[in-house]
Order: sequence, then structure tokens, then C-alpha cells
Amino acid sequence: MRLTYNIKALATAVLVTAASLGSPTLAGATAGAVNANAAPAKGTSQRAAIMDAVRPAVERELGGSIEFVIQCVAVSAGRAYVIAEPQRRGGGKIRYYEDDYPFGITVVSTLAFRSGNWVLLKHVIGDSDVWYFDGAPASLRTARCY
Repeated sequence: MRLTYNIKALATAVLVTAASLGSPTLAGATAGAVNANAAPAKGTSQRAAIMDAVRPAVERELGGSIEFVIQCVAVSAGRAYVIAEPQRRGGGKIRYYEDDYPFGITVVSTLAFRSGNWVLLKHVIGDSDVWYFDGAPASLRTARCY
């Protein structure tokens, strides 16, 4: 019996957004800030810096130039995680062998903010587990997903 999981659905089931908990806006979370707590909303420098840290490892594994359709980027206390679908620049589909990636090619990544930069800690392509909260600060588990 083959089981498949929707990573976005798993993440959504696990996440409780900071907004729903009534959390105040994080200090330093401005549109242009790249720091340990800035919100990674669409179009921000924070989001670009996080995705720029993820991209090279995924490009090495999948080959060629890629961009992401982002399902979730969350940041809290110097840690971040990303759930995204890679595609070729301009929206082209990435061809892959189902034997290599039986659960698809959704990318899940964890990062840490170190010395003023986002650093990729781990990435997995096509995983079906919710491993990315292992060792994560509790605040990341409840961070808003952008």
C-alpha cells in the first residue's frame, strides 16, 4: 500500500499562527529588514534572503536554474522553515523520476540566522514527514506562515 501526504496540509494542521494567538508584531519586522525575526511576507528582503539561501542546494540536486512557488515561509527567534514547489524559471515543469521522488518534489527546508545571514541547515525534496520542527524553538512552531 502506497501512502502519499500533502506536505502543505500537514504543515497547516500542525501550525497555529501567531496572529490567531493574538501575538504582537515582532520587533524589527519591517518590509526591508533581514534579521532573526522579520516577517517573510511576499516582496520583502527577508523572504528573498531566505529563498536565496535555499535555492543553490535545490538547484544542485534537481539540476538547472529554478524558482519556487512558495506554500509557506515562517520565521521566529532566528530560525525559519520553508515549504515550496520548485519549478523552472518562467514556470516550466521540472521533470524527475518518480523512483527518485515518489512523494513529488516539494521542498522543505530549515534555516538559521547567523552573522547577519540566513544559512540553510537542512533541506529535503519529496519528504512525507513533518521533521522540520525537530529541535525548533516553540515560537517557530506557532509562527505565522507567509
